[in-house]
Amino acid sequence: NNDWSTPGTLRRSEGGGATGDNHVDTNYNHIGTTYNCYDTLFGRDSFDDRGSLIRSTVHYGQGYVNAYWDGVQITFGDGDNANSGELGRDLDVVAHEFTHGVTQFTSQLQYVNQSGALNEAISDIFGTFVEHSYKDDAKNNWILGEGISLTATPIRDMIHPTLHQQPANMSQLVKTTQDNGGVHINSGIVNNAMFLMTMGGTNDTSKVAVSAGLGWDKSQKVWYRAATKYFAATTDFAGAAQDLALAAADLQFTQNEKNIVDCAWIATGVKPG
Repeated sequence: NNDWSTPGTLRRSEGGGATGDNHVDTNYNHIGTTYNCYDTLFGRDSFDDRGSLIRSTVHYGQGYVNAYWDGVQITFGDGDNANSGELGRDLDVVAHEFTHGVTQFTSQLQYVNQSGALNEAISDIFGTFVEHSYKDDAKNNWILGEGISLTATPIRDMIHPTLHQQPANMSQLVKTTQDNGGVHINSGIVNNAMFLMTMGGTNDTSKVAVSAGLGWDKSQKVWYRAATKYFAATTDFAGAAQDLALAAADLQFTQNEKNIVDCAWIATGVKPG
C-alpha cells in the first residue's frame, strides 16, 4: 500500500490465483522459483530448512529504491521510476534477499567489515545460482539487478566489479566506516573469486588467470557446503578461502579442481601465490 510498515495487506497466498498486480504476481513467482531452486539444487526446504512460510511485502514505502530481509520476512520497494523499477520483479534480487535468511539460519555472518561483505557476496552468489538454474544466460547471470534498472545499468558485475565502484582484488580493499565497513563494496572481491572459480578467466586487477573453471554444478555444491557447514559469524575472506578448500576436499574434488578453487583466491589477492 506504499506505506512504511510491514507486512501490509495480504494479496496472495500460496496456491492463490493471480491478482493482476504485476509487482505482486511477479514477486510471487520469483519466490516460488527461488524456493524450488534451493530445494532442487541443495535439498533445502525454505530459508531455515524447516519449510517455514516465506512472507514478502511489495509496494513498500514511496520511491524506495531498496529491498531487505529483516530477520522475519523480505521487503521490496517500488523504486524511484527514474533509475530503478520495482525491486521485487527481479529474480536475482529476490533470491539475494531470501539468501540473507539462509545465512541467518546457518553461518550467521556478522554484518560488518569482511564478514559482512562475505554475507553480501553469499547473497549475490546464490542469487546468481538461482538465476542461472532458472535460465542460463552467459551475460545476465553475472550482473545483478539488471531486471530493475531503467538506465541499462546493473547494480553489480561479478566479472568486472570495478565497473560499479567495487574492488576486484584485495589490493583495492576499501577501508571505511560507512556501509557497515563497506559490506556492499568489498563483496566484489568474493564475487569475482566465485566467477573465476566457476568459469575461469582473468582478474582485472592482478591479471592472474584461472585457466579453467569448475562449471556450475560443482561450484554450486562447494559454495553451499562451505557457506552452510564451515562459515561462522566472523569468517573473513581468508577464512572463506580455507573453508572452500575444506568443502572441496569433502566433495572429493580432484587435485586439479582443488587447484582451481585456490587459484581463484590467488587471482583476487585473498591468498598468496
